Order: sequence, then C-alpha cells, then structure tokens
Amino acid sequence: METPVLNVLEFNLTIPTEMQFLPRLLKAATCEIQNPVLQDKVTIMAHFFCELTLSEYEFIQYTPSTIALSSVCLALSGMGLDPWNQTLEHYSGHTFSESAFRMCISRLHAVYVRAPAPRVRAVRSK
Repeated sequence: METPVLNVLEFNLTIPTEMQFLPRLLKAATCEIQNPVLQDKVTIMAHFFCELTLSEYEFIQYTPSTIALSSVCLALSGMGLDPWNQTLEHYSGHTFSESAFRMCISRLHAVYVRAPAPRVRAVRSK
C-alpha cells in the first residue's frame, strides 16, 4: 500500500520545520516596523534563535510552529519592541497567555543565555 503512494509522490516527503513557519510569522510580526534595518535585525535574531534549538533535545516536545513563534517573540523583545501584536496572534493561531508557548520562550531564553560566546571574531578590534 505504501509503495504506490510513495511512487505517486516520487518519494518527495518532508516534515515541517521551524524554517517553514518563520517567514510568515516574521512578516506578521514586523508589519508595523517602519525601519527596514530593524526588520532585518529581528529576522536575523529570529533565525539565530531557531538554530539554537536544533541541538537542544528539550525542544523536541514543542511543535515547529511554537518554536518559530517563540523565536520571533524573543527577537522582538531583544530589540526592545513589543513581542506580541494582534496580527501575530491572528496568523499564528496562538495567544500570548498559553503556558506551553510561554515555557518555550523561557527555555529558549535560557539556552541563549548559556550559549558559549564565540572565541573568534570576524572583525578585529582596532
């Protein structure tokens, strides 16, 4: 039974990851930010936070959409912006008061805090 289905799909199978949810959530989160440089910084930080979760086993309990949303909220908060807005709530389907969502944000922040500082600098200080 599985073989015909896989043949029709040409073995093109994949599971959703955080990176499939991130662009849509970032667009919803940054729609009110007028500064394009600030939008880019939030995007880079959100990608960084998502990448931090890849090597942490404790994030296996969260769905990829929850991890992506937590990364976006943490990036917004890190830039001094409001981490939640109605557009983000509409497109994510989550509310800011959900306990699992809040727990994911706090664990992601803890992983960020204990992440080792890079030993090599890309640009040398003068």
